[in-house]
Amino acid sequence: RGTMWLIGSEWECATLERPWLLNKKNESCIPAGWHKLIRRTCTKKSVKNATGSNVTFGVEYVPNRDGILVHPLNTIKGTKGCIGVGQLIPGWDLNGLPGIARSGDTFVEFLELLDGHDEAHLTIVDAF
Repeated sequence: RGTMWLIGSEWECATLERPWLLNKKNESCIPAGWHKLIRRTCTKKSVKNATGSNVTFGVEYVPNRDGILVHPLNTIKGTKGCIGVGQLIPGWDLNGLPGIARSGDTFVEFLELLDGHDEAHLTIVDAF
């Protein structure tokens, strides 16, 4: 779990990714560093259910990886290397898996804050 902030606003949310597994495709979190977010369409049901559209942001410039998206996500079981956004509730999990809550609502807020922007920048920092 981590935290995402949007510079220039007071908005923040919890993030959820898989653990670090040497950047293995479909199994690992994203490596620390600078990445570009680009507005794109996708076919994930969680995006369509949360927003009524297929708009999200893809994470670009991840070495040896593609198809990484920011999307609603409640547990790591629901991802193959993407970044889930939601709200952290201390001690909360879902069937024993680390989780975040309100992912659909948080994803809608994320998109609203980036409305009118086709690109953004994401910096991932190791924090152990």
